[in-house]
Amino acid sequence: MKMDTDSGKCPTVATVSALLVTALTTVLTFLKPSERSEIHKAAAGQYHALRNRVRRFREIELDDGLEGDKAKERLFKLAADQDDLNQNSLSISRCDYEKAKRDIDEGRSQYRVDQEGG
Repeated sequence: MKMDTDSGKCPTVATVSALLVTALTTVLTFLKPSERSEIHKAAAGQYHALRNRVRRFREIELDDGLEGDKAKERLFKLAADQDDLNQNSLSISRCDYEKAKRDIDEGRSQYRVDQEGG
């Protein structure tokens, strides 16, 4: 009799396992975490490149005497590039923003460069 009871549980465990796997697969397919990660990584690279272009503009082009209309035109181009990035990049959820801000405010995200005298 005990064998019948144990064998009766196997289909239940298999069914529950199959449902769980199906649910997890559906969630991963819907959320596409690796795809979203790649999109965020690409946006980060584009922001980094923009930051470097702005730094070169400020520290090299302006110091070399770029003035007036040419400087203004270059600045407007950099601003337009930033606007495009802002519009086309995935946004961060408010919840994630608040969590990151809280971590920074509580000192859990500090680097040597952020500390005084670092």
